[in-house]
Parts: sequence; structure tokens; C-alpha cells
Amino acid sequence: MVCSSERLSVVLVNPVTTKRNKENRDNSPSKNDPKDALVIADVVSRGYYSEYTKQFQLIGKLARILVGLAQRGESFNPDKAVIYDRVA
Repeated sequence: MVCSSERLSVVLVNPVTTKRNKENRDNSPSKNDPKDALVIADVVSRGYYSEYTKQFQLIGKLARILVGLAQRGESFNPDKAVIYDRVA
């Protein structure tokens, strides 16, 4: 996703990656915003991120499925779930 006003890209960074990177930098338990921003910027600059995409439609469909199951008194059992290429 790109913010149109300043042409900034929004990306997702794994918290585990940032934690490990922070430990490798100086191994101090201190937590401060400039240090955290530097660690995140370093992780992104090395390419360890995922592009952000809006998933509102998919999340809405999944929510309707779960609400429908709840209204029928059924519960979602992931062990018996069938995975389809597309949620209808």
C-alpha cells in the first residue's frame, strides 16, 4: 500500500526478526523509540518485510462464515476444515 500524500510504502515487519536484530546490535535491555526505529529501518533495508495489502473483503467473508456457524450452533473445527481456493 502506498500513502498518496507522501508516497510512503506500508510494510509488515516480523516482531521476532526485529527482536533478534535488536539483540545483535548491542544486547542491552533498554527500550527507546529511536533505537526501535533504527532496528526496524535496518530490517526493512535488508529486505526482511512483507508488502501490506488490505484484506477487508476476505476478512469480511470469513467473519460472515463464522457468524453463520455460530447462529446454527456449530463451531469451527480446523481439523475437519476443507480449504478451498476461493471463499464464496
